[in-house]
Amino acid sequence: NKLKASLPLLIASGACTPQTAASYIASASAKMAAHSLEVYSVQLGEILGASYKINDMISVAAAGRFMHGEQNITLKCDGLQSVNGGSSKIGYESNGYGFGGIFGVHIKPWNTLDVGIQYQTITKLKYKYDDLTGAYASSFLNADEGDNFKNDLPAVLNLGVGYTFFDKLNASMSRLQLKARLTALNTTTMILGKLLLARTTD
Repeated sequence: NKLKASLPLLIASGACTPQTAASYIASASAKMAAHSLEVYSVQLGEILGASYKINDMISVAAAGRFMHGEQNITLKCDGLQSVNGGSSKIGYESNGYGFGGIFGVHIKPWNTLDVGIQYQTITKLKYKYDDLTGAYASSFLNADEGDNFKNDLPAVLNLGVGYTFFDKLNASMSRLQLKARLTALNTTTMILGKLLLARTTD
């Protein structure tokens, strides 16, 4: 970028011809345009719980949830070589885990009406940078290998109501509400945004 800014002065002084300047700009633009972003992100969970029927009207349930995930992100761009130790790749590999709870109540005031309520607590997922790719990755992410970052799942409240008019006709409705705090941005989204912006850096 500094060299691009000084091109007019170089041309005026005769140290660089317009044709050479045009060739440089075309070459630099081609390097920045040729890029690829690979993203792999998966979260899996195991749930173990139990339910109990208090009486004919009310049943309750509770469960524990263990979540584990993997995130791998790699940006490849020739324009990164000048700040990345000659490498055109920058990215990271990470793994994380977390725990949460699920609680539910089923209410049946009479045979034709069912009411269900379920609450899922916040699942705090703690990820660790297992591997950083590229000499610039540590400065770019403001983190080192072994450091942690959060990617929590928000709390969820589910409400459902069903009514049976007769044997072959049942109507139901449900509502889902996420109880998430509005932080600046999800960690993954922030990192993806940084990686996309990085392709414009010389």
